[in-house]
Amino acid sequence: MNRLIFVFLWGSRMEKLRREIVYKQQKNGGLDLPNICVFVQLQYWGCIVRILSKDSCCACMIQYMGGWLFRRWGWQARELNRPVHFEVPKFYLCLKEFRDTYELEKLGVEEKNKKVVKQWIRRNERVSNMDGLKSDDSLRLWKKLQKSELAKRQRDVVWMSLHKCLPTREFLGKRGLCRAAVCPVGGYGDVETVDHLFWGCVYAREVRDGLKPLFRELCGLETVTWGTIMFGLGVANKVKSRVLWLLLGCIKEVLWDVRNLLILKNQVIGKEMCLNMILGRLYVYYLRDVYHSNATDAEGVWKYKKWRFLIK
Repeated sequence: MNRLIFVFLWGSRMEKLRREIVYKQQKNGGLDLPNICVFVQLQYWGCIVRILSKDSCCACMIQYMGGWLFRRWGWQARELNRPVHFEVPKFYLCLKEFRDTYELEKLGVEEKNKKVVKQWIRRNERVSNMDGLKSDDSLRLWKKLQKSELAKRQRDVVWMSLHKCLPTREFLGKRGLCRAAVCPVGGYGDVETVDHLFWGCVYAREVRDGLKPLFRELCGLETVTWGTIMFGLGVANKVKSRVLWLLLGCIKEVLWDVRNLLILKNQVIGKEMCLNMILGRLYVYYLRDVYHSNATDAEGVWKYKKWRFLIK
């Protein structure tokens, strides 16, 4: 079942990232995908606790079959006038393995609370650090991505670019799925990495130069740095930072689409067409603000009427 979930998630049989990273919470750089094994164990744990808390025939049978197990944990009083089974069945021993694996005995009485147990299991979850950033900065960026208003596909592209798991030629070459890791644009022989795709490529630089007036007008940025493109750094204002994240999401999605069209369909997209594709996706966010607030406020944020003069 786990395998089928990940095949559906990645859209292929090749998993692009370690599963423990995908299982993490979104604020720590994961997708908060439920771990089926842990989920089933936790549900079984909660079911046994719920049944033992009631006075019923089923509870008596579980206490009998559980034998010494529940008495040792303090879940059952030591009553000598009640029979117990001396050999605990394996479907109760798996509870002992679950308890020992996550050290639930440290919770004391709270180990019977399923919500507390779930939080306890994820207590040691670490933040996925990004290349070139400290742990605190990475945590801040993951939270910003989690709360961003990006469309689903743009969010996926940004998330995969931060994890460096976009299937570029360098990524595929390491797995023996591509003959050469050379970028198909420009003919300079550069390795196609995620950083090269969005920053170092000749095509990406031309698109970025064409968008400089838009960065200056919407985000107040006179210069666009590597940290701005890759991580959305450089803007302190909350409103302009939101606009910057939405703009970067559109840019990365379009650049990734243009790259795929070139490789898969041998279709070349010019710079002007690429800029129009970016503005088309950005226009959706402008319309969203018009719908949620009003045209005047949206125009003040997005400067839509100036786009045709800024982008030539």
